Amino acid sequence: MENIILTKKEETVAQATQLISGLEQHEATADVKQNTKLVLIAALANAVNAKTAYDTAVTARTALSTALSVADENVKAFIGFARMVLLYFIGALWSEAWMSTGFQDQCTAVPRVSSLREVLMGALKTYFAANPTHEVPALNVTAAAAEALKTALLNARAAYTAAVADCYAKRVTRDAAFTELRKRMRGLVDELGTVLSDTDSRWLAFGLNIPGAEATPDGVDHVTVMLIGPTTAALKWPAPARAQFYHVFRRIVGVDAEQVLVGSPADIDFNMEELPAHSSIEISVSAVNDGGEGHRSPVVTIVTP
Repeated sequence: MENIILTKKEETVAQATQLISGLEQHEATADVKQNTKLVLIAALANAVNAKTAYDTAVTARTALSTALSVADENVKAFIGFARMVLLYFIGALWSEAWMSTGFQDQCTAVPRVSSLREVLMGALKTYFAANPTHEVPALNVTAAAAEALKTALLNARAAYTAAVADCYAKRVTRDAAFTELRKRMRGLVDELGTVLSDTDSRWLAFGLNIPGAEATPDGVDHVTVMLIGPTTAALKWPAPARAQFYHVFRRIVGVDAEQVLVGSPADIDFNMEELPAHSSIEISVSAVNDGGEGHRSPVVTIVTP
């Protein structure tokens, strides 16, 4: 059976941990020279630390994205209140006086583009500084507030931009660390292939398949269960690859602590008889061959009348 290196990061970490456990038991007797326990431990630690650093950076980026949104919403609110104040002092009709406030193109709406909102905030700060009698502190419409909110927005954007760059750099580092870890893991598997026979049971200590053993069957995807009588259920399932026969399990809820083997049919159907009345029954099926047993199907629950 082939031994593959898993690619999902959580699976890679678990598989590397199992390989290290195997090295703790058999590194000396298997005469492993290249990808030793210390080498794999260092590669695993590097990968885990790089992943943690990236995950932390992502969390920080998310928080800074929220802070940027809040800062931008505060700017939008200020522009909206400032417009209300200016309508009172300047009037609703467009005039040159409106031009001096920073609003452009005969439009007093809040700009849709963030960069234009920043420019407008600078202009409003200049306007209210030159026209202090038009400031309304009760609404926080002042030159100082415009400057503070614009600065907060610029700082929030700069922090978020830096966080995006930091996330990218840490992702590159993480991916490189996992690539190196998988390279070491692959190297160990290849090295074991030169020092262990294809039937050596020590392969199992590394969490690996015994190469000379027959491949286990694929898992059973699903089971269809139908009551065909008060105490009889008919089961049917698709045939997975490499199946020779099947194990049928059931658990009577409230009676059995675990699922119990109740049949080993060679076909892809089975009648489960003599079921207890008024009971919930959990059913699953697995495929079996000389190499072992595949994953069990998802549990199906039936209720007898």
